[in-house]
Amino acid sequence: CGVPAGQKVLTPFLIPNCIKKYKKCFKIFFQRIFSCEGCVFHEPSRKLPQIRMDMWKSEKIKEKINFVEELANYLKIHFDIQSTIRKVNVYNIRKDNIITRPMRIYILGESVKKFQKEIGFEGEKQIKLNKIMGLSFGRH
Repeated sequence: CGVPAGQKVLTPFLIPNCIKKYKKCFKIFFQRIFSCEGCVFHEPSRKLPQIRMDMWKSEKIKEKINFVEELANYLKIHFDIQSTIRKVNVYNIRKDNIITRPMRIYILGESVKKFQKEIGFEGEKQIKLNKIMGLSFGRH
């Protein structure tokens, strides 16, 4: 699928060029990653939900920001979807004493509508997004 097998927390990687180059390939790649690792989060005080994903990496892996930046850049290039990247001020100490920290990518506001229409999730997350957005079934 374009992501290495094994402990991704300890492995630096970027999006393969063959995926970045083609809109359809990137769509499938992004949809799969966000269907597995992302979430739909809705606060009743906000009109639209937010879509977000945390990418946890060892503090020693410098490339963690590059992968998340590539996701954001190619969302913009292929779908004109705006996203925001933030370093989250939390950490985890694994059983092997390796410290990991997340980078979070958010899709907010009108870009959530574009995400829903152009990319979407697989399975239950799409149903949840459609329900929050006022759609009863399917991707529109």
